[in-house]
Amino acid sequence: MPDFGVDGAKVSVWFVRLGERLREGERLVEILAGAAAIDVPAPADGILVERLVEIDHPVTPGQTLGFVDDAL
Repeated sequence: MPDFGVDGAKVSVWFVRLGERLREGERLVEILAGAAAIDVPAPADGILVERLVEIDHPVTPGQTLGFVDDAL
């Protein structure tokens, strides 16, 4: 998770379902940080294999939100 310089950020939407294929740079998850909604892009081509944070749960800068398996 990038550092947006705002306290109180949380996951608002996952755009990709578990097991779904995605491309690097594609919208992966939306974070609400203060009044701003910020899209976090996929770090690589692959398949979303695990979500570590569910909707409405708080997140902190540097936190891993999920895993994309780029070996598939």
